[in-house]
Amino acid sequence: MPLTPEEITQAADLLADARRDHRTLPELPGALRPRDEASAYAIQHNVARRLGPVAGWKVGAGGPDEIPTCAPLPADRVTASPARLPAGMFHGIGVEAEIAFRFARDLPPRDRAYSEAEVLDAVDAAMPAIEIVDGRLADGMKADPLSKLADHLVNGAFIHGAPLADWRGRAWTRQPMALSIDGKIVAEAVGGSPVGEPYWLLVWLANVGAAPMGGIRAGEIVTTGSRNPLVFAPPGAKVTASFPGLGDAEAEFTAG
Repeated sequence: MPLTPEEITQAADLLADARRDHRTLPELPGALRPRDEASAYAIQHNVARRLGPVAGWKVGAGGPDEIPTCAPLPADRVTASPARLPAGMFHGIGVEAEIAFRFARDLPPRDRAYSEAEVLDAVDAAMPAIEIVDGRLADGMKADPLSKLADHLVNGAFIHGAPLADWRGRAWTRQPMALSIDGKIVAEAVGGSPVGEPYWLLVWLANVGAAPMGGIRAGEIVTTGSRNPLVFAPPGAKVTASFPGLGDAEAEFTAG
């Protein structure tokens, strides 16, 4: 049974307050825990509207035959590389190397679905990225999937590298990647993503995922999922995601 509007508001209150007070919840109370995707997204969107402007989206799936999930990226947690962020901003510094795309024009909701060609024509650049995984639920990676979806898919922050305009024709399934912490490589992959070529995620986001929030807007950055198993960086560490031919994204997490 879906949550009622009142229950959605109460769940959003808890998550928004946890963000504001920089604390975690053991979990969402049972009566407020989403029991379907519609309720999870309703909570997520309720929180997102309180957080202010959106700078982009995260979208991903467990494989090419699975239905994707998505979450907006709050503008105050999106920054360009090289980034210096206080480690105290986070409860844990989970790091993922990702490939993102920047949109040059709006794709508002419409009755007729956007084709892949239309969606890609709206993209003006690809870029390397690091997502910081850090949620509002204690041990959020072990939370139930719908609670994680309500909690912005455990997004803590997002760092993007320089845009690459010459991105068309690249085979992202053959893209090498290395993630390093303080100069030591902790993850390497070629391709590394379970979704295959990521463009179908952008099409789904334009037609389905972003529609309840007004669609994709010019200037927004869409990141397409982790290229490595989740690893954690300690306070004071410098993290670099390197994608040969695409570029690097760097983030230093200052201690103290």
